Amino acid sequence: MTDGSLYGCELISLDRFSDQRGYLVPVWSQEEASQQYVYYNVTYGREARDTDRWHIHTDRFVVIQGNLLFALSDGKTTTSIGLSGRDPKMLIVPPGVYHCLNNRWDKDAMILNLPSQIYDPSDEGRVPFDDLEASHPW
Repeated sequence: MTDGSLYGCELISLDRFSDQRGYLVPVWSQEEASQQYVYYNVTYGREARDTDRWHIHTDRFVVIQGNLLFALSDGKTTTSIGLSGRDPKMLIVPPGVYHCLNNRWDKDAMILNLPSQIYDPSDEGRVPFDDLEASHPW
């Protein structure tokens, strides 16, 4: 699904195979071998992962546990979308879309990310909230 209100981001429903033991959600397949880096992180309950800066690189987010609120911006306007581990979807954020995330719930949340670049803490492609015309996301 591509939605104009999401600045060209895609929200893709993922298959969920369930049985009495739990469930399995396929996220990435071998035919997409150009992917070089995958990580997961945990954002504690009631914590914003991003408190003052936007990300600007490409990301592919899948919430695998808990709930997270993602803010998306074209630099002038901002919208948000909530994702839950109970409803598996992949949010694909293309180049040029500012984004950040926040856990507004009490329980910790875990995301899997397949970004376009390997993490380098000295160069995260980050832009201060105040540098854009868009309103602050939180």
